[in-house]
Amino acid sequence: MRLLKGITYKPLATANQISIAKEWLVTNRPNFKAICNYAVIYGDKIHTCTNHACHAEISYLGRNYDRYGGMNKETVLDRAVVATDNLWVMNKNSPTNKPSTSELYEPYLRYLLNESYASQFILNRDDIDFCREHGFVVSCDAPASVMQNVLIMTRGFIECSHESHKFFAYLLDKGLNPDVAYPVCFTSNLSLGGSGDWDSVSKQAVTSYTGHRAHGLFSLSSMKNFVNHTAGKAWLDRFSNKGDTSKTNYRQHMNYSGGTTLFNDTNLYSPNHFIQELVIKDKDLQRDLAKYRKVPVKRYKPPNPFVKPDWYRIKATPSPEDMTWQEFKDVLVPFLVDRQHDLFKL
Repeated sequence: MRLLKGITYKPLATANQISIAKEWLVTNRPNFKAICNYAVIYGDKIHTCTNHACHAEISYLGRNYDRYGGMNKETVLDRAVVATDNLWVMNKNSPTNKPSTSELYEPYLRYLLNESYASQFILNRDDIDFCREHGFVVSCDAPASVMQNVLIMTRGFIECSHESHKFFAYLLDKGLNPDVAYPVCFTSNLSLGGSGDWDSVSKQAVTSYTGHRAHGLFSLSSMKNFVNHTAGKAWLDRFSNKGDTSKTNYRQHMNYSGGTTLFNDTNLYSPNHFIQELVIKDKDLQRDLAKYRKVPVKRYKPPNPFVKPDWYRIKATPSPEDMTWQEFKDVLVPFLVDRQHDLFKL
């Protein structure tokens, strides 16, 4: 387990509260439906949120209105843990509608519990069998935006496609760092289900996808922070008080906004994700991609922002938007495996 640098974190949940959370997951599993079922443990009490599409309701707990029915209207402070399910058995994102098997999700499960930045906030991470069959107990002593990211990542078993999990295992087998492989597989259009197997996916362009995801595909600078488990300067400027982030912990602070910017060093919008940046800037990758495409090597020159662009010229050059998943697999994977330590400062 590697700690997330820049975060003030000391888990304060008691053994009894963790036990209450685990018991809730086991006892209520037969009634779980939809994408998301979870409970917030505060003191020795439980607030349940079942049959939801996501974890968004954690931002409304304790408000003085009844949003969906049955909301607890008292002011709930001192939240300790969130118990959230693992319903991989309900993932139907298979082109042939074949049932899921736990083996399909095992590489991602081990990454989530042992290697991801989320692992330190999952209090039952050492009990992999329980996590596999029932779910996760997540600490409320993390900044609310970070905790929300962790909760979203636990939904990867049901929200992300079979193909994304298969490709994740493939990338790890090829020697790619799991933190490099994670955004590629689970924050891109590869994570979408329903469209089909690799034959159909391989012809699609590689694009970012942010719906119900903790992040989209990162820019190159944010990617460096992500793989090194380092909170970005822009996020710290917003949520840290002289190096202390504890005042934004979910235990007493419900607003979870800001999670998508966790690894950003700047608030400036980046139009390109790291794959596009590499295609645009790296001469070696340009050469490899041109050879694969059997076209002459042409150096990509970004258009002058103060001059009306020559769209034909830009389209004629090797463009990031033209990279398909098959090109990613055949060209970019060996490139990343060879260069990942230099590119991401591992």
